[in-house]
Formats: sequence, structure tokens, C-alpha cells
Amino acid sequence: MTTSVAASAAPSSSAVAERRTVALSGLRGAIARNMAQGWQAPRVAHSVDVDLSRVETLRAERAAAGEKLSLNTLVIHAVSRALRSHPRLNALMREKEIELVDDINIGIAVA
Repeated sequence: MTTSVAASAAPSSSAVAERRTVALSGLRGAIARNMAQGWQAPRVAHSVDVDLSRVETLRAERAAAGEKLSLNTLVIHAVSRALRSHPRLNALMREKEIELVDDINIGIAVA
């Protein structure tokens, strides 16, 4: 690198990053508040390997009978049954208590 290139690439000693704020209102404000509130919930991640050979056999049998079952459909079914059997997994943490929820709502986002 030549001296002139190095000098022009170096940040100026008097350079100060400019910052400014923009008020959040309306829909953007509501989204920001909800996202910030969402970070108050505990985050848990767990990973396991699962043998799905029986599930694939079931899917193949159903496909032969003309019924198409997606893997998502079967996973949602299994999770909903597990939550019904273990209600403490389908709960909300409150300040000093756990709120057990009767409804089972499962959402899957796909892109």
C-alpha cells in the first residue's frame, strides 16, 4: 500500500460517529414494545436426534392410500399430544407462579 493510499484510508482523528434518534410511534412503536417485551421470556433450547423411520413408514403407507401427510403435520400432532400429557410444559412463567394453560397453540413459521 502506498503512503498516499494508506493515509487516505486511515480514519481522521477528528472523525466522530454521528448518532441521532427517531421517535417510534404507531405500528413501529407497538412492534418495538412487543419485541422488547418478548425478550423478558426465558429462552430454552434443546436438541435431540430422533429416529423417524416409523414415521416415514407411516407417511409411505398413507401416501399409497392417497393421503399426503407432511412431516410438519406429524410433528405438530406429536407435540400437541406431549403437551397434553405434560401440562407443565405448556405453561407461562409469572413473577412468583406458573400459569398452566389448557389451550395448546402451536405455530410454525416457514420461509
